[in-house]
Amino acid sequence: MCRGPEIAEAVNEGVALLRKGLTETATSIDWTEPLNTLRRLRQVAESPQVQALLREAVLDPRAVAVVGKMAQAMIAASEEAQKPEPRRLGLLGLLRALGDPELQPALRFLVVFAQRFSRALADGRYA
Repeated sequence: MCRGPEIAEAVNEGVALLRKGLTETATSIDWTEPLNTLRRLRQVAESPQVQALLREAVLDPRAVAVVGKMAQAMIAASEEAQKPEPRRLGLLGLLRALGDPELQPALRFLVVFAQRFSRALADGRYA
């Protein structure tokens, strides 16, 4: 009971159906839209704006991580600021907050960032 010829015939029929299906599919697909989309994507990727982003440190993983942390902090602060506060934060409350050890890393970041950004502006790199 050798089924080799039957298996070979089934495989041949499968290959023939596959070839027929691929040929029909390839000829029936309208490639205009996908090609236009690829052309537009290429134009965007080669644009001076995208090239400038790639040259600068905007996409540096460290910058992206800092922006991500800032976004998380902004969301949390926004949600917390929506809660009704029993008292207003005045000038003395703000001065007291400046001494909060929890705020020191963020304040140091803001001061160093302001210094570096000011230097970059003075260098004329950002107009």
